[in-house]
Amino acid sequence: MSASTVSLTANPTAAIRRTPVISGDKKSTLDLPPSESHANTNQDPIRGEAAAERSNSYDVGPVIRKSGSSTAAGTKSTTAQRRTRKVQGTKNEKTPWTRVVRVFAKQLGALLLLAGLIQLVRRVVIKETPLSSHSSFPIETEMGLSELESRIAAVDGLVRTTAKMMQVQVEFLDKKMGGETRALRETMESTSSALEAELKKVDSRVDRLQASVEEVNSKPLVSREELERVYEELKKSKVDESSFSDVSIDELRAYAREIVEKEIGKHAADGLGRVDYALASGGAFVMDHSDPFLVGNWFGTSRRRVHSKAVKMLTPSFGEPGQCFPLKGSNGFVQVRLRAPVVPEAVTLEHVSKAVAYDRTSAPKDCRVSGWLEDEKDMESETRLLLTEFTYDLDRSNAQTFDIAESANSGLVNTVRLDFTSNHGSDSHTCIYRFRVHGRELDSVSATVTHISALPPPFFFVSPPSQKSHERIKNITTRSQSAKSFTTMSWPTESELTAIKEAVSKMTGRDTEEVRVVVAPYRICPLGAHIDHQGGAVSAMTINKGILLGFVPSGDTLVQLRSAQFEGEVCFRLDEIQHPVGLANKNGAPKDQSIWGTYARGALYALQTSNKNVKQGIVGCISGSDGLDSSGLSSSAAVGVAYLLALENANEMTVSATENIEYDRLIENGYLGLRNGILDQSAILLSSYGCLTYMDCKTMDHKLIQGPELEKPFRILLAFSGLRQALTTNPGYNLRVAECQEAAKVLLTASGNSELEPTLCNVEHAVYEAHKLEERSITSRKTCGLLKANALEFFCRRLEAWATGNLEEFGKLISASGLSSIENYECGAEPLIQLYKILLKAPGVYGARFSGAGFRGCCVAFVDAEKAEEAASYVKDEYEKAQPEFAKKLNGGKPVLICEAGDSARVL
Repeated sequence: MSASTVSLTANPTAAIRRTPVISGDKKSTLDLPPSESHANTNQDPIRGEAAAERSNSYDVGPVIRKSGSSTAAGTKSTTAQRRTRKVQGTKNEKTPWTRVVRVFAKQLGALLLLAGLIQLVRRVVIKETPLSSHSSFPIETEMGLSELESRIAAVDGLVRTTAKMMQVQVEFLDKKMGGETRALRETMESTSSALEAELKKVDSRVDRLQASVEEVNSKPLVSREELERVYEELKKSKVDESSFSDVSIDELRAYAREIVEKEIGKHAADGLGRVDYALASGGAFVMDHSDPFLVGNWFGTSRRRVHSKAVKMLTPSFGEPGQCFPLKGSNGFVQVRLRAPVVPEAVTLEHVSKAVAYDRTSAPKDCRVSGWLEDEKDMESETRLLLTEFTYDLDRSNAQTFDIAESANSGLVNTVRLDFTSNHGSDSHTCIYRFRVHGRELDSVSATVTHISALPPPFFFVSPPSQKSHERIKNITTRSQSAKSFTTMSWPTESELTAIKEAVSKMTGRDTEEVRVVVAPYRICPLGAHIDHQGGAVSAMTINKGILLGFVPSGDTLVQLRSAQFEGEVCFRLDEIQHPVGLANKNGAPKDQSIWGTYARGALYALQTSNKNVKQGIVGCISGSDGLDSSGLSSSAAVGVAYLLALENANEMTVSATENIEYDRLIENGYLGLRNGILDQSAILLSSYGCLTYMDCKTMDHKLIQGPELEKPFRILLAFSGLRQALTTNPGYNLRVAECQEAAKVLLTASGNSELEPTLCNVEHAVYEAHKLEERSITSRKTCGLLKANALEFFCRRLEAWATGNLEEFGKLISASGLSSIENYECGAEPLIQLYKILLKAPGVYGARFSGAGFRGCCVAFVDAEKAEEAASYVKDEYEKAQPEFAKKLNGGKPVLICEAGDSARVL
């Protein structure tokens, strides 16, 4: 064998020197930036364990070749190498991705170099050892090549394994860095959003603060020097110097502070501190206006040619831009019916403040205000009185008040018209943000009322009011206006409101905060009861008991109702046309008395008949004060009013109290067939807490007479008879109404006035005196001696007794009215009459009468508050003796209930 011959052993595996691999903890050369997730790895046991597992799976220790030394020596070498690394100087920091690429490139280069060397050795061996037929070692050569190939294959496998492990490590690092990047981005986005929200709040507060500062800067303020100068001038003046001798600067500051607090209080009171008789929520409404600035057709226009959003002119705008009603062009008008006839003193026109306005050129400029007292028909234009003329100045306050001209001498007006002939530059439209009318009411009963009831019922006739009567009414007004309000209302209680809201929430799945509640109180009529159907003058007030209707808009035309007192559920849709119910008898009783939801359908009937666009239904629950239904407290009228208010509220309608009085009349007269008047719904809708409500049922005029603060407060007793028959099933009431109309028809025909409506309010006293013998029913019913020439004087007596707080006199008049209902009107069932007489004997009772027609229900009495409990006990015991059978029917409820005065119907 030549020297160049390669010697191959028979056992190549034994000749191969293995390379031991020592696995140890090796620090990564990738200097990744610290993050919150890394920092918290040691604190989080789960993440710590996961990190340990990843380290054990992918961390490959350094490869150390032994050169005749032991494994321990190799270990020491490794340790020494680590220590050397620790003492090395700090290298320039590089990005993680750069380091990964560099490591990968180095290892790849090493692999390529190794592969090249192997290939070179292979070629050299094959070249120097020819495989000729003369070779003596062919088998050994083949075995050497086979051994070399196996070694190459082992190296190749090692390279592949190493590359795969490196790829896994790179992928792991990529995923980890991607996750941390996403988490960091999300954190930054959430932090940025929160920061932006806080910045917006700060900006809004800064804007409000700037507006407040500008408002303060625009007002002349008194400096310390000026205050001291005024103080010195006061001391030097000739005014009783002794009164200023002890005055100090601190006292003047306190006085100035008091003045400022009063001005702030005035600003909080609607900005002006003056009563607004053109306020929509107080009963005023827009009667007419010029063309609105709208795109498209008049979709929101009612039958009176008044747009549904015109009410914005009579409601607070709170200084927000756009909260106005735009009228087309630079000139136009607005006509408003006030809540009551007043003597006007000033008007206020409001526009948006320059501090928040985008453009104020739409503000009206040259304006003229006129007013008049309107009855059933419009008066001629020449009779309208010019109240004031003014120019709205953009450089002044946004709410500018203008006094009525002294030359106007207008007297009472209930209709006011604002005309503007120009604006501040806009050619397209003029915006009215709010228009107010300030003044005073002449009296608690309008001086222009010409139809006053005479005492007692059933008959009364008009009588021109004398000058003496006017003076007495004026005196009543003066005392009434200076009277103080009563104590705080006690109904509905928080528990009652919570219960009705929870019931609706259970029905609908809606939150209780979304539930709206209609409050419709019951009423009592202490004087002039049950002559409303003849157009008479009556008085009424509400009590702290009544109907609660909780509801939410249904979202479609569905109306779904439940009752706390009655079983079943009422469901119908608003697109169903409602027709008057069938009559079971001549008095208008519904055929099916079990359908308690009849009044809900009646409310829809009234709105449909009045051409109201009702598209939004309600889902609700109605509840009445326990045991007070069918008790003569007008619970039926309260229910009708409640449904009307709920439907109107759900459909965002603005409806005046006067309109709702007519709608409720349509429910009872048109839908149910009752023949009652407007007393009940008027009392429920017009009353005010602590006031006696006067109503002229012919002209629809009403006044509130405030009672004074009493040294001895009163309470209202409701004594129940046990008779609970519904009004429509008893012929007594409707029979009395028919008799009154028949008598009026005979008298009007005899006097040549047959074209007038057959109601007794159209019969004058002189006509009655001339033709009373022609009407047999009148003489047969013993009414000739009931009419008094001084009927107005007597009515003034009633009002005066209430306004002055003379409860003894007021109670006597109540009792006299009750007696007249029994003897002259021939009303009242025997249990009610006995209950009335028992009440008159009860301790502390000022007066009593029926509450209702007297055919079922209860009696009402005014009683001294300190003796209310004693009186209730007395009435209970005496009535059990007089009517034991009916008294037994009261076991389920209280036989006598002690109540207080209430307020008007409203939506909470």
